[in-house]
Amino acid sequence: MLIISGSGPQDRDGNLFFHDPYLIIGDYLTRHGIAVLRLDDRNVGETVEAPGAKVDYLADAVRAIEFLKGHENVDGNKVGIIGHSQGGLVAIEAAAAVPDLAAVVNAWIAHC
Repeated sequence: MLIISGSGPQDRDGNLFFHDPYLIIGDYLTRHGIAVLRLDDRNVGETVEAPGAKVDYLADAVRAIEFLKGHENVDGNKVGIIGHSQGGLVAIEAAAAVPDLAAVVNAWIAHC
């Protein structure tokens, strides 16, 4: 599963209000045998991008899906995407761009 963050700069854990929802979801899925790819948004955490460069969330998601499909430890026929908030819109667009995804989850996670 690929986890796509919502709007605003976020790291791969989705750290908001002292809560790491993407870390928790990723941990749960991996404990149940599902590979998970979590990404830092551009210019957050370990990623670097030239200032002023156009951010294309859909292209990033499609590249990450291609990475998972080609990974030797991942069944390429079972790749899916989870999108939170704005990432949910990206997940739907990715499903249109990569129609053989095994799962698409448009998730809203309350940060209370």
